[in-house]
Amino acid sequence: MDWNKAARFGFVPLIALAVIVAVAGYFMPDIRDTIFFKPQRARVEAAVQQLASREQAYRRARGHYQTFGIASMDALQALAVDRQDWPSDTFQFDASMTPQKGLRIRALPRSEAVQDLKVDAQLFVAELAPSGGITRSGWIP
Repeated sequence: MDWNKAARFGFVPLIALAVIVAVAGYFMPDIRDTIFFKPQRARVEAAVQQLASREQAYRRARGHYQTFGIASMDALQALAVDRQDWPSDTFQFDASMTPQKGLRIRALPRSEAVQDLKVDAQLFVAELAPSGGITRSGWIP
């Protein structure tokens, strides 16, 4: 076996490895989205839906929505929110009144979670009408 044949056999694994790395790099955003971001998005959407239903019940009982800021856990306790599966490690929540007297609930990603690539840099917003139903909701880049 001469040097050219040995060199060719040595380059085959290197070329195969380069192709694998290139393909993995190309599909990495999709893989990350499927494995990490979609489950987190589902948890956040479920938490906001739960929060919206609690806000609607609070409004029926007291006549107004309960607003709260990012750091206020007392409001969540007043709303009797079950925080068993609450995504507070990756998201922060707040609720504020809209000019139309509705309520806007936001789920804001924590900066550490975005930097660690645990969540995408998007926030989830749900708006409740003054009458009580959810008028719109979705992810905002």
